[in-house]
Amino acid sequence: VNITEYEFEKNLNVFKTDFIRKNNYNPTSADIKKWIQNFIDRAYLLADAYKKGFDTLTEVNIKVESMEHLVLTQPGGLLDEKMAKEKITPDEIEKALQAASKSFVVEYLDFENYGQVVKLIGESEIKKQSEFYDTVSKNSRTTFATFKIDTLKWPFTLLGEKAEIISGLKSNDVIFLQSPDAHYYLIHIKKVQSKSELDLSKIKSDVISFLMRRKQVETRAQYQREIEGKAQILINEEVLFQLDNYTQKYKGLNQFDKKSFDGYLQSRLVSYNFDSKIKNISLDQFIDYYNYLPIRRGITQEADIYYYLQSMVYDVYAYQKAKEYGLTDDVKFILDKENYKKNV
Repeated sequence: VNITEYEFEKNLNVFKTDFIRKNNYNPTSADIKKWIQNFIDRAYLLADAYKKGFDTLTEVNIKVESMEHLVLTQPGGLLDEKMAKEKITPDEIEKALQAASKSFVVEYLDFENYGQVVKLIGESEIKKQSEFYDTVSKNSRTTFATFKIDTLKWPFTLLGEKAEIISGLKSNDVIFLQSPDAHYYLIHIKKVQSKSELDLSKIKSDVISFLMRRKQVETRAQYQREIEGKAQILINEEVLFQLDNYTQKYKGLNQFDKKSFDGYLQSRLVSYNFDSKIKNISLDQFIDYYNYLPIRRGITQEADIYYYLQSMVYDVYAYQKAKEYGLTDDVKFILDKENYKKNV
């Protein structure tokens, strides 16, 4: 059995991370030496396992395949990263960096609903600093809104999609807008603070990482909608009823017992379109899919079952797309897959 330098370093880094999480301090040289000896001992066990054919066991290979699919197709996985990189543009990055170069000291009135806005200012447009302070003064006698002071920094999460509007404002500007949580804000820009090039260079990677995560969410949602349109998923309600009854008896379960579904295991649970053909998923296949997931949440309601059924179909499409991108042939991915198999 060959252990590559990459595998050794990867397992050592996992050990260090786990050690720090459990002990709140870095492992000593003695701790690392002890781990290395244990790693060598496990390598001998691994060689024996290969010699006895454990690497060919169905259970082992199903676990490896489940992890392979998870790494590729889970939210934030390799496929999401790839799709996001294709969608994000240099112009988006440049605009984000420009916005991140500023922070805004603001004071504002926070209205819980539009009715409060009407009661305080009617349909008036508040554009000047003096008008803002008059409104604040009037509010102090009526308290239709809450007065707040804050410093807004990119990505201006308070404002959601309105963030680009804020980034273009100047000192003493006044703006009225609605936030993603349906609150309304009358905002006065007290001061605009600019970051130095040095400060901006320090956060550049964080800004790009944030953009990538947001783009991953957007592209994944778009791809899921595309799959839903193509797959046309149909669920066998009779088999689903049996599955749901079982989950109601064992709230929060994270493992199905096949013995409880005698007579239904080979029944069709789901059918869907793929590559111009109708594909079926039996109850037996669904249980294997769920039971072998490396990471899974407990099932407490029927909606959780639907989630995993949709995830199973999504995985089929997404894995094919990952292969088309060449992700399954990536050297690092292959090494990680082999390392995981050895750990199993």
